[in-house]
Amino acid sequence: MGLRDVGVGLVRRFLKVPIEARIGPIRHRAAHRRMLLAIRTLPDAIEEIHGRHGASAAPAATSPVFVLSAGWRSGSTLLQRLVMSAEEILVWGEPYDRCGYIQRLAETLQALGSEWPPDRFFLTAREETGSTDHSNEWVANLYPALADLRASHRAFFDRLFLDPAKDRGYQRWGLKEVRLSAEHAAYLKWLYPNARFLFLVRDPLAAYKSYRIFRPWYDRWPESPVLTPGAFGRHWAGIAESFLQGHVELDARLIRFEDLIGGQTEIGELSTYLDLDLDPEVLGRRVTGRGTATLADVPAVEYRLLRRAVEPVASSLGYDLSA
Repeated sequence: MGLRDVGVGLVRRFLKVPIEARIGPIRHRAAHRRMLLAIRTLPDAIEEIHGRHGASAAPAATSPVFVLSAGWRSGSTLLQRLVMSAEEILVWGEPYDRCGYIQRLAETLQALGSEWPPDRFFLTAREETGSTDHSNEWVANLYPALADLRASHRAFFDRLFLDPAKDRGYQRWGLKEVRLSAEHAAYLKWLYPNARFLFLVRDPLAAYKSYRIFRPWYDRWPESPVLTPGAFGRHWAGIAESFLQGHVELDARLIRFEDLIGGQTEIGELSTYLDLDLDPEVLGRRVTGRGTATLADVPAVEYRLLRRAVEPVASSLGYDLSA
């Protein structure tokens, strides 16, 4: 044995073995880091699995309406009420928001793609070869088809939202949320190809000025309370930027709150897009669930932190926070 072999053996004994006993094999750690870097975005994952094993199932007959706003105090409830002025639709309001069902179920798709699961894991792939005696096969990994996975996701939301709406005489359903991005909208469109999306934004300074008297609310419960102007601004900017980048591909309507209440949003066009008879008079009727409150001016230090968090997205949407 040469000196080099002796050196390698000593390094292994006194460095590698004790280290790997504590953190695991180094090569596996490296492989895990590479995997984390390669995790797909939701739209990319959906695109990859869309055609596998019948995963592009027939479009759902229902056409829900999703009212998504960039954070809190952006007028989403007003827009929700406008949609519900068409009496055939029930729009749920931030249903089970702490549970984060949409976000969490959507995240599960990021594990899927063209390489995983392997085709041999699917029962349908075995059936195509004429296999029927599964008790004499290696079945440690045996999966339903991706089309069944997709149908099960849709069945969850149908049972939770569609069925209770129909039980009360509504023909259609929708929901309003303040935490969902355009990526989540891509997931919902994967489940409901006929869905309609309204993306709402508001001047982040005005929204924060209203929000700061109600805080804390959660981006994701319980680990992500939105306590600071920076956290509020990052939440707003992340969602608003996704709306800007994704609304065309998703055939969504991007609406500024200021245009909605100022008469610049064409309600007739929205009615046509949603296939609903909307009543614009709703926009003139003030309804509040928390009473009236006097909004204090935002302190200068909070304003600076907010502006730092929301730019340049705010400017891209036509909001001037330079004052």
